Amino acid sequence: MPPIPRNAREIRVAVTGLGKMGTAHTRALGQLASGASEAYYKSGLGEQVCRVRVCGLCDCDPAKLESLAGPPLFQEHGDLLRATRPDIAIIATPTRSHVDLAMATLDAGVHTFVEKPATTQLRQWQALAQLAARQDLRIMAGHVERYNPVAIKLRAMLADGALRVRDYAFRRCQPHDPRIPDDIVADKLIHDLDLSVFLFGPVADHAVRQFRRHEGQTREVTLALTHVSGVTGELFVSWMQNDARNVRECRLRTSDGREAHGDFAAKQLTVHTQAVTCAVPGWVKPDNNQIKDELADFVGYCVAPDPALPAVMPLLSPAEVGAGIAIIEQVAAEIAQRSPTPAAEAC
Repeated sequence: MPPIPRNAREIRVAVTGLGKMGTAHTRALGQLASGASEAYYKSGLGEQVCRVRVCGLCDCDPAKLESLAGPPLFQEHGDLLRATRPDIAIIATPTRSHVDLAMATLDAGVHTFVEKPATTQLRQWQALAQLAARQDLRIMAGHVERYNPVAIKLRAMLADGALRVRDYAFRRCQPHDPRIPDDIVADKLIHDLDLSVFLFGPVADHAVRQFRRHEGQTREVTLALTHVSGVTGELFVSWMQNDARNVRECRLRTSDGREAHGDFAAKQLTVHTQAVTCAVPGWVKPDNNQIKDELADFVGYCVAPDPALPAVMPLLSPAEVGAGIAIIEQVAAEIAQRSPTPAAEAC
């Protein structure tokens, strides 16, 4: 299937999975459709995203569909694809269903956006990426933290030499949400692993320093990383800390021993004790809607480029998605090997 024509009357987008993330995606699509573009959208992207139309919604739970109105509603993904013939489909269902749904979507000739983690096995992601390539379709995973203005500001400062980082530490803690079927490796560690690659480049080596399990599920992990660039770091994620706050932060230490602190939840950045605005001209504003910006990029990625303008590209590549999946697959395997029983509490 060729890219979506730039002169198409509308860009039809369907959403499967209407939990927290699927609802957020649907809301963001509605904002794009209403013309809520941003001045930093480049390459004519603002003109493209205003043509987005939500053509159908799908969830296997009829209770989630009862109060909805507007686009056609479906309980089966296949019915959604056949009836609405979307240009783009967003899959925001539990991780275990991603592969089958994405395969069906690509087979139907539809550009596919899959919430993170797209899969937990590298071979599955490779199969999806290969199918997309054969069909001349776009596929992407939803790593929305790359669109956090703190991450984008740090990336810009690292690129222009304003920060020269020697090592770093990420910390992500919140109470466990029983509605999430994945363990913390797939649900949370993947976020900060991807952010570390976004900021410091490919990972050369990694090691699980500690983990804790509860009720047969991994709920806390510390992962050490060494990047090809020589930067080293540590990722700590936990559902077991005695703190009700949602902590999403990073601390960076520069080569001269000074520090920067980023709060991804509050979208605030401090560098050498000084508050820094997270605006990056032509790239992001400090109070952006991350999901809206991520979806705008994916829409632009699926639309035929204007030969006179730079192509619109998401902030991560399919190869980076695969690299992240490979590491979390290895981390999960190591934890399983080091856990003497399913109920092992700590190591």
